[in-house]
Amino acid sequence: MVDPDRNLNKHALQTAKSAGHGIGAIDDLDDDERNQVEEMIDDLANENFDDADFGD
Repeated sequence: MVDPDRNLNKHALQTAKSAGHGIGAIDDLDDDERNQVEEMIDDLANENFDDADFGD
C-alpha cells in the first residue's frame, strides 16, 4: 500500500478494500477479521490524506 518511494498510496488503500483485488477476495477471513482490516485501512487513509473519506 506504498509507492516505490515508500509513501502511503491512497489508491492502493482503496484497492485493498475492494472486493475483486483486496480484502474482499480473501476467503479465509471471518467477519470480525475483515472488519478489523477494513477499519485499519480506513484509519490509515483518513489520518494521512486530507481528502480521504474512507469508512462510514
